[in-house]
Amino acid sequence: MLERIWTVSTLLSLSRIALVVPFAVCLLVDFPNHRLWAAAVIAAGVVTDFLDGYLARRRHEVTDLGKIVDPIAVFQGDIDRVVPREQSDTIVASLRSRGVPHEYHVYEGEGHGWRKTETIEKFYDSVQRFLTQYVLFA
Repeated sequence: MLERIWTVSTLLSLSRIALVVPFAVCLLVDFPNHRLWAAAVIAAGVVTDFLDGYLARRRHEVTDLGKIVDPIAVFQGDIDRVVPREQSDTIVASLRSRGVPHEYHVYEGEGHGWRKTETIEKFYDSVQRFLTQYVLFA
């Protein structure tokens, strides 16, 4: 079991947790170029995120942690002006092309945040089904 946990991909995933502290310091402490350093920390997180997924797929490493970390649910209001739908469409197209398990929900007449009762109910139902499938029974 331990050999299935401690893979290069898992270590890269866990390394992103360690990036929280330097990122927080970059945001909370005023020092020269602190925003640039915060961006560099984010870039490091993006690189490790790409690498861990790439390596796991290339090496056929399936771990219990990876089963939980990989899937993603994207929820989008079709009239969202903060995060335009085109951005979510692009993300979902990338997930689909790389075979990443995902769900994509677009809510008509909703912006950034849900206002309609029926949308809120659908959202919570979708979240519950997603967590049940990908976390509880992964």
